[in-house]
Amino acid sequence: QANDTSFANGSGAAELDEGRFAIFSGTKLLVSDFNNNRVLVWNDIPVKSNTPPDLVLGQDDFYSNTPGLGAKKMNWPMGVATDGEKLIVGDANNDRVLIWNKFPTGNGEPADLVLGAPDFDTWPNYADRTQERNPKTRIYWPWDVWSDGKKLVVGSTGGGGALVWNTFPTRNNQPADILVGAKDFGERFKGTGGESLAEWIGGPRGIASDGRHLVIS
Repeated sequence: QANDTSFANGSGAAELDEGRFAIFSGTKLLVSDFNNNRVLVWNDIPVKSNTPPDLVLGQDDFYSNTPGLGAKKMNWPMGVATDGEKLIVGDANNDRVLIWNKFPTGNGEPADLVLGAPDFDTWPNYADRTQERNPKTRIYWPWDVWSDGKKLVVGSTGGGGALVWNTFPTRNNQPADILVGAKDFGERFKGTGGESLAEWIGGPRGIASDGRHLVIS
């Protein structure tokens, strides 16, 4: 981080305000810049300190940091995943997951799909119990995400468990195929799940896989 800042808490091209997740994919580096409501992308792994990123998502430029809904905005992004072509972002405070079918090439490029909400402009607020709570579609505070481009796993820290799509989603709000952490989808919002504590995952924070084995913390 440079000595001067564009915002009091650190924004601008080469500065972070609570960077949460960082992943490598080929030559690319991706970082979720939590409090600046954006994801930063370096097309080549930086070799010098304060190397500015090449791309910002969630904002139109490097000097904006306002949260929001829609296909172009984010609110406290957390987990990031890519297979080198598709890009997935856990948009935590919007209780949704954003998907780009092709890796973005321009600042503020809109996402193609949203999971956890029927459309880009709806916030499925976890605290609002009057809203529909379909256990196969609702996502609350997605802390981490994983994908190999064929399958998708999303950790839902609110409501418990990890949602698994056996084939990569192709439409908004597509239901998950499997719930890991409870014996069935009907147990999701009851506060306990599974027949034993060994089966129950309360608030998954990390997801890793080699495509065959799945690890959830």
